[in-house]
Amino acid sequence: MDKQETVCVVASRRSSVWLTAAPTWLPSWLCLDRRKLAGPEQLGFVYDVGHAQALARLGFYPHEEWLQRYSARIIGAHLHDAIGITDHLAPGLGEVDFDMAAAYLPEEAFRTCEFKSTNTAGQVKAGLEFLVEHGCIKCL
Repeated sequence: MDKQETVCVVASRRSSVWLTAAPTWLPSWLCLDRRKLAGPEQLGFVYDVGHAQALARLGFYPHEEWLQRYSARIIGAHLHDAIGITDHLAPGLGEVDFDMAAAYLPEEAFRTCEFKSTNTAGQVKAGLEFLVEHGCIKCL
């Protein structure tokens, strides 16, 4: 597998089309060259907390490096916890530093929770409360 930073998807933001990128472990031959599809003003980053954590565990990039590189382009975040390379856990059940993540999330960025169906209702509720406590979301 090639060392790969991003996979491209199209998303909308404020009535315009943005090309976004998110951490992935897909081989490079499956990824589009985002530079050929949009100019710098149309490139955004969807920060996937659990994927960044898993990629760090696999030795690709340190988790915080994603945030340091792309924080100015974050338009959204997929929030979930991870243990090792197992992700989509309710926040608070894994190893993700959500305080670090919250420090980089722009207020206007959308948030999406991505939890496995194996998380219980209680774990999901506690996870959402955890995200509020750590500043990743404002309120429930």
